[in-house]
Amino acid sequence: MADILSLIEREKKLSSYEGEDRVVKSTDIKNILQSQKNPFSFRSKIPTLDDWIDGFEAGELVIISGLTGQGKSTLCQTFSFNFFTQDIASLWFSYELTYRQFLRKLSDELFVYMPLVLKGKNIDWLRDRIQESKLKYGVRVVFIDHLHYLIDMAKIKNPSLEIGSIVRNLKLIAVELNMTIFLIAHSTKTMFAEEPELDSIRDSSLIPQESDIVLIIWRLMEENKKIFTEFNRVKVAKSRRTGVMGKSVKLNYRDKIYWEQANDK
Repeated sequence: MADILSLIEREKKLSSYEGEDRVVKSTDIKNILQSQKNPFSFRSKIPTLDDWIDGFEAGELVIISGLTGQGKSTLCQTFSFNFFTQDIASLWFSYELTYRQFLRKLSDELFVYMPLVLKGKNIDWLRDRIQESKLKYGVRVVFIDHLHYLIDMAKIKNPSLEIGSIVRNLKLIAVELNMTIFLIAHSTKTMFAEEPELDSIRDSSLIPQESDIVLIIWRLMEENKKIFTEFNRVKVAKSRRTGVMGKSVKLNYRDKIYWEQANDK
């Protein structure tokens, strides 16, 4: 009898529930969203890329992947510079390069925000620094170079699941703080002449699954030779919003950043 009364009381309470997480019609949510400001969005200023992905939005997790030395960090610095010209401040966690190396590569016209002392393998510390940068300096974009510095590979039993958990937490931070996070992730070793694919991202299939956009970059080689040219290609391996997959644009390197190559051949 007590169980029946408890059930009746629970159903009565739920039938009149008006909390912020109550169930409503999708049209009600649509009306609320239309009454709010448009979501914060911005452009990479690489025209063809922007056409394909329709820029970047707050709450998104963007993966930048490729082999070592193929231009991942430089592509992120290019984005950072182009965001800076749109008055969008960036926060950098540069684990791959020393601060001296990082600043040497940075355009003289650009400044970014960085932790004075860099710590790794602590998602809570990372979240606090991200929120601190937003509150203090109005930062809207975060770059993390790179994923594997957030994980102690020697101490974890299942690297794929652990990496997936880190990536999922970064996505949740992006949504919670209404910011855009760019995360660099290495690719598996392939022949340099081969075009990398979505499944070439190292260690966990959960990385692309948890992300909104995946961009893969590689350096181009001279035909029939093992010599790199001055050009790169960046491919949209995944774009959740636009559905574009597999399209790539040619870039050239000038003045410490990448520019779209007009004659894309």
